Amino acid sequence: MATVSSVRYVSPFSWVGLNTNEALEVFARGSDGTLQHNWQTAPSRNEWSGWYSLGGNLEGDPVVATNLDARMEVFVRTTDGKVQHAWQTTPHGSSWSRWESLPGSPSAAGTPTVARNFDGRLEVFVRATGGSVQHIWQTAPNNGWRDDWKALFVDDVMGDMAVIPDADGRLEAFVRGYDDENGVLTVLHAYQRPHVEGWAFGELGGTPQGDPAAVLNTSGQQEVFVLGPGGSVEHIWQTKPSNGWASWRSLGGDSPVGTPAVGVNTDGRLDLFARQEGGTLEHKWQTNPAPDGRWSPTWAPLYNGSPLLIGDPVVASNADGRLEVFALFGDGTIRCTWQNVAGNDSDWSAWHSLGVPESPQGG
Repeated sequence: MATVSSVRYVSPFSWVGLNTNEALEVFARGSDGTLQHNWQTAPSRNEWSGWYSLGGNLEGDPVVATNLDARMEVFVRTTDGKVQHAWQTTPHGSSWSRWESLPGSPSAAGTPTVARNFDGRLEVFVRATGGSVQHIWQTAPNNGWRDDWKALFVDDVMGDMAVIPDADGRLEAFVRGYDDENGVLTVLHAYQRPHVEGWAFGELGGTPQGDPAAVLNTSGQQEVFVLGPGGSVEHIWQTKPSNGWASWRSLGGDSPVGTPAVGVNTDGRLDLFARQEGGTLEHKWQTNPAPDGRWSPTWAPLYNGSPLLIGDPVVASNADGRLEVFALFGDGTIRCTWQNVAGNDSDWSAWHSLGVPESPQGG
């Protein structure tokens, strides 16, 4: 699981999104392998529909994106290594399409990542069994897909990608992989040149111990977060929008694991969430937004109890700007907590359970 806000383009897209009614909607894999979804019955309110099934045969976590015409679309990896998708048939509607496979067979091994191009076309990326990254894209916004997948990174890739637009609309991709010269793990970087199929490649260095998370901050600079060695979270950012990169710096940590999640406060300050080795959750936030981007001196606890937290956090923005964090717990429930006041990083609600992702309603 990773981070999403389809409004702010915190990416890679994952299983929480703001739907066309401006209510948060949660997508999760059920115990029977189907896709389950649950949504706020009114924007920014802790009232939820309960879980309903969209069918399917999921092998990994779902990812969700929003088409240019506001229809949500969900992508999943299946047991046979294909990527399937289903979509809302109308904006603001409750009706969904049947599941269909995207053209071709990428031999998917990871969780797909989806981003939206500058012209509105969705593009899907996935790590394949041989260590490459394959991608495919819509031929027109809200429309069909090209005939087959195309390799982006050829080999030596580990884990799942983060893909976000740059300040000028170009997609940029970040993933763990091995450099060609020294054979050591680094953060590989690919960026569109120009706004079409052409890509350029580079490395951001670092010593990544997990998959990256990325965000476009309030100054238009991309910022990347990843677990570093020695129980820390490290980050790197563009020195100017659509420009070069600074050096990696540590934000410390208390034995974080998994992939961190990044939210954007209403005033542009980032809030970073990381699951800890003991099943707890901590966060750290900027005290002022980019380009200065200073951070709070210590990590603050957000959950420390029973049952243990076992899934990476996901953060999304409510319609009123309050951040809300979701996570999977050891009893199979998905639970959430939210800022009581938008932008107040230290005032959070008690955790609320959305129950186990299953659909006793049968629909």
